[in-house]
Amino acid sequence: MRILAVDDDPFIIQVLGLALGAMGFASVATAHSAQEAMDLVDAADDPFDCILLDIQMPGVGGIELCGWLRKRPLYRRVPIIMLTAMSERDYIDRAFEAGATDYITKPFETVELAARIRVAEQLLSEIKSKDGIERQLADMTSTLDFQPAVDLEDALSFDDMPGHLELPTFKNYLERIKRSNFRYGGVIALKIINIAEIYRGMPARDYLNFIADVGDAVSVGLRGENFHFSYAGSGYFLLLAVSVPKPGFAREIRDRIQVQLDDMDLRHPDNSSLDVRIEASRVQGTQLFATNTVEGVIEAAINDVELMIAAQTKVQMSATDGSNRATLRLYR
Repeated sequence: MRILAVDDDPFIIQVLGLALGAMGFASVATAHSAQEAMDLVDAADDPFDCILLDIQMPGVGGIELCGWLRKRPLYRRVPIIMLTAMSERDYIDRAFEAGATDYITKPFETVELAARIRVAEQLLSEIKSKDGIERQLADMTSTLDFQPAVDLEDALSFDDMPGHLELPTFKNYLERIKRSNFRYGGVIALKIINIAEIYRGMPARDYLNFIADVGDAVSVGLRGENFHFSYAGSGYFLLLAVSVPKPGFAREIRDRIQVQLDDMDLRHPDNSSLDVRIEASRVQGTQLFATNTVEGVIEAAINDVELMIAAQTKVQMSATDGSNRATLRLYR
């Protein structure tokens, strides 16, 4: 894995070089400023596989450099780990909003650095594997007939969508909030109720466009709120409330997003109307987070939305007259 480390402090650069070398990474380039880093990126024959960025640097800072990298096609998904001595919430939030994958607080332990790098290495491997499969499929089929490989369970990412974080980044952000004891509002799971039916009825490319459309509806529905969101696969969108929401907020958000979906007038490939229904969990708040892992909080939110959907199905069933003449719309 080729790593680029950027920091204006020569001592930090030296420590990073020694630490990364001890971890077995022989290809480590270093830069002492954002401009020097930009020059290295532009001159590289192949893109760097992982980038370590200091947040505070003279001139162009690490957050701005992160945003610059994310606008370049070859660096849209490359892991970017921010290095910061700043513990203020604002710096961390801005870093993730700019496209950071993770961050490490200075002074850092080499054990933590190794752990973060290994996570980035695993993420990079997954990205390259999926991209490689899609390229092979594209080589075997004509461009017009090619359909990307996508499973119902796949977590998906979107470019240039306000509030969106890739799932690994979303989890990293949540983990960092937990470790730093930052105040946060909670996690909500939003589900497309009839996702399996929609997935089965669409070619892969149309399905990807559909999920992106729902992502747009989520992004617009959350506009003006302090939220991040991610698509976790199987119809689940995970919403992270950065600030504490008011009572009933999950219902309000669900309704706002549903309005956006209805206004989109989404269609099947045959142009027939596509009915998209969503449900939201209750807010999984800080008390659960204090006694649970990030995965546990996410699982609790998903289980809760499934209970909501099951309750909705029971209400629909009880509304019939028992004569078998009424049509029950069962989603699961």
